Amino acid sequence: MEWGALTFGSLKSVLHYSDIESGKIILKGNFDIRVRKDFKTLWGNKKETVDSKNCTQTYILTIKNSKLKIEIIDLVYEYSIAGYALGTTYIPTRTIKYSLDMLYPISNDIPINWKSDLDMLKQTTIKIDLIVQSLNAYIGNYKHDYEF
Repeated sequence: MEWGALTFGSLKSVLHYSDIESGKIILKGNFDIRVRKDFKTLWGNKKETVDSKNCTQTYILTIKNSKLKIEIIDLVYEYSIAGYALGTTYIPTRTIKYSLDMLYPISNDIPINWKSDLDMLKQTTIKIDLIVQSLNAYIGNYKHDYEF
């Protein structure tokens, strides 16, 4: 739980379940990723930009016999589309949310979105690997915290 508070912020906001006797902890985490994205200009030219997306996920930690199992589920991406004027009509800013499983298969989306979808999966994998590495390092250093 200490690691969860250090990694994701206030424990009150990320801890969803804790049963020490059964060795189960459920945390709700999040991180931001930057994703390369292609788009077409008004004249049909292809350009590249970078989008920022927030990814929330649920971590189910099970501790048994001095071993730790981590399940990461419910990955949901969120991003905003800025408001804009279309003639005399203003289209307000809106927030889009979608789950990881909506990306599959990637080839079902229009080809211009493939780069963004693949980069989002790559960036998500990198972030989750870093989070798991930080948990491993925290567990490794935990023993040292009490040997003084």
